[in-house]
Amino acid sequence: MQLQPFDRSRYLPTLAAFLLGTACSLHVTIASCEDDSAKTSDATEVSEADVVEDGTAELSVAPLSHTIYPPERPGWIDETKARDGDNVQMVVTSGPCVSKSEADEMTKLYARASVQTYVDELIAKQQSTADPAMVPIDEDWIENELIVRRYEGKVLVGDETQHEKAVLLRIQPEHQKRFETAISNVQLQERLAATGIVILGGFGCLVGGSILLGGLASRQRQQTIAKA
Repeated sequence: MQLQPFDRSRYLPTLAAFLLGTACSLHVTIASCEDDSAKTSDATEVSEADVVEDGTAELSVAPLSHTIYPPERPGWIDETKARDGDNVQMVVTSGPCVSKSEADEMTKLYARASVQTYVDELIAKQQSTADPAMVPIDEDWIENELIVRRYEGKVLVGDETQHEKAVLLRIQPEHQKRFETAISNVQLQERLAATGIVILGGFGCLVGGSILLGGLASRQRQQTIAKA
């Protein structure tokens, strides 16, 4: 049997049609994937937009720690410690409290602490050895002499109404002079106490030495009498 030679030209149109169909199929598949990817991206963007909108809506609700002060709250409350000529001014606030009594107690406590801090700075400035804790600070004197302004009001913390109290303390030159005198008195008392301890110690040593010498002398006399 004689084999016929292979004629490639007969199959070229079929091969070309096959390759063209494969290319079209790949193009359709790639386009479909791109469409799916675009849809997924759009869905993600929409979801993120919803999250942003939801987050904005949630932030529009005041958190529990958010504090809202009334418009009639005076501006001097936000002032820090400063000098007004020869006067030293300090603002003390209770902060939000659940009751008026608590706000009053916190204001007294912080006012005394502020005055104590001023005394500490005054002692350091004078390079004094006085103990700051020994300088007398009377709360009634602070209330009647140093406080020149007062404020009481309500504060909204989250959705809860609380109370706030604030005072303005003004230390004038005559008040500073009083503190300086008190510091000098404390320092003098400390020196007298130290001197008294030294004197008492010396007196004790003197008495002890006298008793010892007296005992030795008495023993020596007894020995002399016994020998005689």
